[in-house]
Amino acid sequence: MKLTQLKVLLEVAVQGSFGKAAKSLGLTQPAISQTIAELEAEIGMPILVRHSRGIELNEYGQVLVRHAKNIDLALLQAREDIDDLLGSAMRQLRIGFTAAASYGPLAKSLLLFQQQYPEVKIITQQHRPRYLQRQLLQKELDIAVITLCNHVVEDGLECELLYSLGNFIIASNNHPIRHKTSLKHLLSYPWIDWDEPHQDSLLAQLCARYNLSLPQKVLHCPSPEVMQYLLEHSTMLSMWSTAGLPLLEKSQTLKKLNLKETLPITQVGIVSASMGRNSSVANQFIELLRQQTQLWLQQDDAEKFLAHHPLISDTRSP
Repeated sequence: MKLTQLKVLLEVAVQGSFGKAAKSLGLTQPAISQTIAELEAEIGMPILVRHSRGIELNEYGQVLVRHAKNIDLALLQAREDIDDLLGSAMRQLRIGFTAAASYGPLAKSLLLFQQQYPEVKIITQQHRPRYLQRQLLQKELDIAVITLCNHVVEDGLECELLYSLGNFIIASNNHPIRHKTSLKHLLSYPWIDWDEPHQDSLLAQLCARYNLSLPQKVLHCPSPEVMQYLLEHSTMLSMWSTAGLPLLEKSQTLKKLNLKETLPITQVGIVSASMGRNSSVANQFIELLRQQTQLWLQQDDAEKFLAHHPLISDTRSP
C-alpha cells in the first residue's frame, strides 16, 4: 500500500463521500474511486458500503482506517521531529479568525504563545467563517477561531465552543427610526449583511426566526470599516455582535436601535481538523486559548459582551 492511498482513504472516511473527499484533496472523483478500488484489490476485500446517503466503512475498512490514522499521526510526529533537527525556525502555526472573534481572548493568547514558543512562526489572517473553513479543509490553515451558526461546521472539521456574544441593530444617528420598533418595519430599509445570502448569515437567521422574507435591498460587506462608512452616510441598517461595542462607544455617528423582537446570538469557537489530526503546535495553542478564555470569562469587562444563554453557563463554570 502507498501512503497516498491511505491519505485518500482517511479523507473519504472523514468526508463520507468520494465527491467531498475529491474537493478537499484537489483531486477528481474518478481518481478517488480508482484509489479505493486499488486498496480493495490489495487486501482482496471491499472496504466500503455504498448507499444513497453516501459511503461508510465496513469492518475491513474500519480496521484499515484505524491503522491508517496511526500511520498518519506517526508521519506527522516524524515531520515535527525532523523540523526540530533541521532547526526550530521551520515550525509554524497558521491561524484564521473572524472580526468578532478578535475582540475576546484571542489577541492575548497570540502574544503569550509567541512569548512561550518564540521559535514558532505565527501566520494569521482575518476572514469570514465560510472562507476560513474552506482554508482548513484545504490544509492551508491549522486552526480557526470563528463565529458559528448553531455550532455547525463543514464535514471533516470539528468545533469547540468558547463563548457566545449578543447582537444588536446599528444605524446612523440621523436614521429616521428613533424609537422601539418591529423587525418587520426595519426590513423595509436597505441592509448591510456580513455574509453573502445563505442560511447561516446573521440576517437570514433573524428573518427565519420570525418567518419574514429578507429585505429586498441587501449589500454584502465583510469589512467593519467600510460598513461603518456606509451606515454613517445612508439609511442602511446592520446587525453587529457585541464584539463591536467598543467601536460603537467611540463613534459619535452611530447608534443602537431598540427592537421588539429577540435577536439571535453569535457563537465563537475553535474549529480544526477532525479525527485528532492537529499538529502538536496547534494543540498547544488551543490549550492556551482555552485557559485564556476561562480567565477572560471571569472578568467584569467581559460581561457586557456575552449573551446570557444556557451555553454560556458551561464555559463560565470553574
